[in-house]
Amino acid sequence: MPRTAEQWVQANHITAHCIRDWNGPRSGPDLLVERLPMVQPGYRHGAGATYRGVEQMVKLWAGGDDNALFLYPDDYFSADIASLAGRLRAAEARGVQGGLDLSPALLARREEFAARERQRPERMKEFINTAIQRYGGRDICLFAVWPILFEWAEEGLAAGIRHAFGAGSQLISGGGSKGRVLPEDYRAQIVEFLGFDRVIEFYGMSELMVNSPRCEAGNYHVPPVLVPFVLDPQTGMPLPRSGLQTGRFAVFDLLPDSYWGGLVTGDQVTMGGWEQPCDCGRQGVYVAADIRRFGEMQGGDDKVNCAGAPEAHDRAVEFLLSQ
Repeated sequence: MPRTAEQWVQANHITAHCIRDWNGPRSGPDLLVERLPMVQPGYRHGAGATYRGVEQMVKLWAGGDDNALFLYPDDYFSADIASLAGRLRAAEARGVQGGLDLSPALLARREEFAARERQRPERMKEFINTAIQRYGGRDICLFAVWPILFEWAEEGLAAGIRHAFGAGSQLISGGGSKGRVLPEDYRAQIVEFLGFDRVIEFYGMSELMVNSPRCEAGNYHVPPVLVPFVLDPQTGMPLPRSGLQTGRFAVFDLLPDSYWGGLVTGDQVTMGGWEQPCDCGRQGVYVAADIRRFGEMQGGDDKVNCAGAPEAHDRAVEFLLSQ
């Protein structure tokens, strides 16, 4: 999206305010003032929306790279691989992934990606050890998805590590299990390892400047700068803004002024909160937790996913290395 530098700053300010006030005024850390160390088991750089957002998180929330730790601090998340991940998903949906053409330039980079994949387990161990050595017992801001966190917890607990970080730390996550099957108590294991249970999950997408935070009742509350719609999947017409409505999620983002803010998604959602508050007591429109992808309902699983998710990236690399 042709987002301006100032819009990235605005989006990160809004997210920081949400983290600070979601459970009541100043109930969480004010990342714009307290500036916690940022820890992320991913890439520091990239052209995609996630990494452009991370750029501002490091500046505004951590105070700079000296107060941040990444699994891949110098590598760039490959736009070519992200593109391949999207093409691979589309080809799989059509049943023609075997005929997917790859550019010679991308094939020429196979060894680069193969080397990175071989090094990943050892790099992850080093990353965990460095995080604990540098920030053990301190409050941190952790930005990661659940499967990666569970990998950490398994390894850390097996090594006898518990309550690794400060109780005032903040975890920012989202996207469900990313297609991974996790044990029923995976969150309890993660909390035991990390040493804190302050978590805020978001439902959103890179096309939107802000995301919807999840409440204790399990619903995602749509922020007031987004105008949500539920569309009839067959006709595309808006369903009534009353009761509980299930259909295709569409939204108009009021914040951007450099591109059109309207978006029709591939997600099936159930939306409520038009008249009655959520079970958590908060007023306003919310999206229930059972979000499904229309494409996956027509032959795949029902997990929330996207072409930019870590497991989609990994599968794209595997496909590339197999060619």
